[in-house]
Amino acid sequence: MRRTDGRRRAGQADSARLGQRGRRALRRRARGVASLNQDCAWHCEWTGHLVRLCLEDAPENADVIRGWVERWYPAVERAVASFAPLFAEAGADEHAPGSVAQQIDAFCRAYWASLGLTGR
Repeated sequence: MRRTDGRRRAGQADSARLGQRGRRALRRRARGVASLNQDCAWHCEWTGHLVRLCLEDAPENADVIRGWVERWYPAVERAVASFAPLFAEAGADEHAPGSVAQQIDAFCRAYWASLGLTGR
């Protein structure tokens, strides 16, 4: 009987340690995501300043930048679509309004508009 109780206690202790490790891992992951978000925000801000400078210097640069967007945005859409299964595993419905892909598209369009550029 003692052996069973001892094993049960050991199992509970292992479960508690695993739970504690899991919570720590989630906190580290959350800090990492927050750090990536801060980095993304910094890149957007920096790029926005550069684009505005280019447009102030020569307004016709807007056509060049729009051309880059038209050239590269389809690759972004394909890359985001390839991650759809991961988003689905995390509980996001890829076909629902407000899906990750739609949120990214809305963010990009709003960002381009904030820079005085119109979408694709």
